[in-house]
Amino acid sequence: MPATAKLTIQINSRRLAAAIARSLSPEVDHVAGSKAQIRVRVKQRRLELTFLARDATALRATMNSYLRMIAACLKVTEAIENLT
Repeated sequence: MPATAKLTIQINSRRLAAAIARSLSPEVDHVAGSKAQIRVRVKQRRLELTFLARDATALRATMNSYLRMIAACLKVTEAIENLT
């Protein structure tokens, strides 16, 4: 049974939200396998992710992967900001 989810993540700036969306685009454009589809949008300072997967297991795995990538982007950004 298909499973869907929509996540909205508030980011500190629109510029950072757009940078994160761009960094995810290679993954979005070339999703490994055909178990899920992902759409990423930026609205103001919000990053909106929409997931469509063939089942709940694929949905959970895909969401976890993208959330980890976003967390990594945010940690790197924070580390860089702390250096300056």
